[in-house]
Amino acid sequence: MQSLGYGIIGCGMMGREHIRNIHLLENAAVTAIYEPDAQMRAEAAKFAPDAVFTSSLEDVVRAENVDCLVVASPNHLHKTQLEQIQ
Repeated sequence: MQSLGYGIIGCGMMGREHIRNIHLLENAAVTAIYEPDAQMRAEAAKFAPDAVFTSSLEDVVRAENVDCLVVASPNHLHKTQLEQIQ
């Protein structure tokens, strides 16, 4: 079975919790992460060492190995971020 690639938007407390839960799934992996905060990126890298950290929201959305997205950024950013996805 082909692995399902997850893209993560936001790696604060909830984003890292999603990463840990995805690792419990068979045939699933976190493949790309967008997190603008350097400290949060470093924390997320501990849980997803093979993931690529992208420099923009668009990059994580368009990554070829991303099949689905988890939006775990702060709630007040969701609408604006989703409007950027085209």
